[in-house]
Amino acid sequence: MSDNSIHLEERIAYLEKHISEQDSEIYRQGRQLDSLAKLVDKLEHRLSALEEAGGSMPADEKPPHY
Repeated sequence: MSDNSIHLEERIAYLEKHISEQDSEIYRQGRQLDSLAKLVDKLEHRLSALEEAGGSMPADEKPPHY
């Protein structure tokens, strides 16, 4: 084999490895985004339930030292 074909094969192997690693990372990030989106939905639900139940939020109240 010529040096050019060996070089091309090495580049292709490197790029295939890189693509595989990117695919894995993108999949992991997608799962993390899904998890975070579920958490945000859950927290929004809890926040709206607190607003309905208590009327005022603790952030609206003055701290006890005032």
